[in-house]
Amino acid sequence: MLLAYTGVHWFLVLLAYVWIAHAFSGEPALAAMTLSGALVVLAFTLIGSAAQLPGVGGGAQLATFLVLTLIFGVEKEPAATASIILWLVTFASCCVAGLPLLFSEGWSMGELRRMASAEEQAAEAVESEEWSKRVKSSEERPR
Repeated sequence: MLLAYTGVHWFLVLLAYVWIAHAFSGEPALAAMTLSGALVVLAFTLIGSAAQLPGVGGGAQLATFLVLTLIFGVEKEPAATASIILWLVTFASCCVAGLPLLFSEGWSMGELRRMASAEEQAAEAVESEEWSKRVKSSEERPR
């Protein structure tokens, strides 16, 4: 049953990609987007979401922009706009539902910041310990 729900979910995401592309009726390449074309865009978007740009994110938008301009021949301005709209609808919209659920569970943004800070400090401690071990082992090696 889980596999069926997953398939339905991704098909709905694919339909969202097609419908958003069709909303750009002034751009022929977007207005003529098919399910298979949207699947290509979705695949590149997912790859881009895994390869975030350091410090700013934006990997999904960049990947979507590149596939629209380089593969589908969409002009830069509509491709940039479509990339941002696709990201807002498919990725960022989860926050609209997620924040109220977060608060209903009794969590706060301050608590999340404290948790993130604690995780960051723990990671720094582990990294510092590993660095100390490397330095110590390099000092112990005969030259």
